[in-house]
Amino acid sequence: GTGLCVERLNPDIHAVQFPFTLIATEDLLSLSRIPSFEIAARDNLLMMQRRTETPFYAWHFTTPDGTRVHYINRNEIGFVSHRWLKIVSGVPAQCHPDNDENMKLEHLQQFARENPDIKYWWLDYICVPQEAGAENKLLAIQSLPHYVKSCSTFVALVHDDYGCEQRYTFDSWAQGGWCRLERMAANIPFATRKLNARGEVIGKEIKCDTKIVVS
Repeated sequence: GTGLCVERLNPDIHAVQFPFTLIATEDLLSLSRIPSFEIAARDNLLMMQRRTETPFYAWHFTTPDGTRVHYINRNEIGFVSHRWLKIVSGVPAQCHPDNDENMKLEHLQQFARENPDIKYWWLDYICVPQEAGAENKLLAIQSLPHYVKSCSTFVALVHDDYGCEQRYTFDSWAQGGWCRLERMAANIPFATRKLNARGEVIGKEIKCDTKIVVS
């Protein structure tokens, strides 16, 4: 119940409760519809954190089946902040971050093409469990500030052209509770240090600044 959730909540930004998960640009560009975490995992589209070299800065990732191994640093990662467009009250299975025309996916793919230095992306629907039970989803939600500060670029995905959906506008994004939390985490000044093989902190501080972009 609610008491259990409150008791288990760990707000420490250092804590990652569920593996940091990303999708590579090449896989993002291949999509025709934004898939859920479960579908993306089944199709081997995800890169999942396996070992941390420097907290908030550098990791070793693998695909779910272990066939691809990537060394990734935060300068290559974009965090996508947005509001879901398809909301069906009381029917979570019918909710989706995009509309039926895939307007948001096309927007993100265009942004990815224009910003080739960003090679990996964090997007909630793809990178947070949606159907695998409340436990893993809760753990990922608790890790949200950690995910934000692990990305060098924070992208507010909004669309203010006339006729666009209300939840897609900048004003709607700026009022969204989760979006405000994500933006607050992005603005936190932060620095990290490398870990040695024993997990001990070594070396000089590395600043973890986050650039905020409105697209």
